[in-house]
Amino acid sequence: MQNGYNISKVIIIAFDDSPKGQFTLAKPILDKYGYKGSFLQSTSCQWSWESS
Repeated sequence: MQNGYNISKVIIIAFDDSPKGQFTLAKPILDKYGYKGSFLQSTSCQWSWESS
């Protein structure tokens, strides 16, 4: 036990999809099984697709 959690049963699932997909597809599945989730959104993109 660590901080009240049984750490031997902790898993991480990553959803690589749009914000809409995370809330319309992933969240209902998490809710169905009683899992909690965190969804992180990028607010800007620093990539450049132009070759130098």
